[in-house]
Formats: sequence, structure tokens, C-alpha cells
Amino acid sequence: MQVTNGYVPIYNSDVYGVATTDGSAKTVTATDLDWPTDILDYFICFAYDGYTQQFPIDERTSDTVLTVLDPGNKLVTAGSEPWLIKGYPKNQAMAMQSLILYFAPMSATQPTFYGTGVETGNNG
Repeated sequence: MQVTNGYVPIYNSDVYGVATTDGSAKTVTATDLDWPTDILDYFICFAYDGYTQQFPIDERTSDTVLTVLDPGNKLVTAGSEPWLIKGYPKNQAMAMQSLILYFAPMSATQPTFYGTGVETGNNG
């Protein structure tokens, strides 16, 4: 069993401003901001496809340019695009309020042994 923090939005264009995407160069260029420095290992998605396709952020090339991984060539070239960066929060303590674990055996875990003298309390 593994318990982790939730996969949640970390940064978004509502707060930081829109960005321009370049599908051939696999880059995302910020229009009005400097990208945060702790942005690697997160995923970025865009409004043009309903935030469904997520691209792993591979490198912060400069203060305003990110390089993403796109082996399926799904990143399109677009300007002034709303975006969302998602991931597991880094360096954050988990605040677990409760954990409920249900257990039910699916079958007998061991065969039962009955000797010849069960009725008399003898296992022989």
C-alpha cells in the first residue's frame, strides 16, 4: 500500500498569465511571467483540448521558456493559451486525517486439519 499526496493543480494561467506553445520546438513560452524554478517533474496541459493532454515538463530552458516531452506530437502551436500545471506537491508534509482499510478474505488461506478423534478432543 502506498499513501501519497493528491495529484493536484500546482500553477495556473489565471494567476500567472497565458503562454505561447510551439509544437515543432516542443516549447512553452510565458507571456507575462518567469516560470517558477521548481517546475520540473510536473505536467502542463492547455485549454485548446480541454486540459486533457498532459505534457511532462522536461527542462526550464530559461526564465520564460519550458521544454516539454511530446513523443506523440500532440502539442500544437498556439498563442496566448491558458494553461494548467499539475503534479504531486513537492516537499510538502502529508496531512492525513483518517485512513480506512477494508479487508475481506477471498478464500480459505489454509486447509483445515481434522484428525480421527475430533469428537473426543484427540487429534490423533
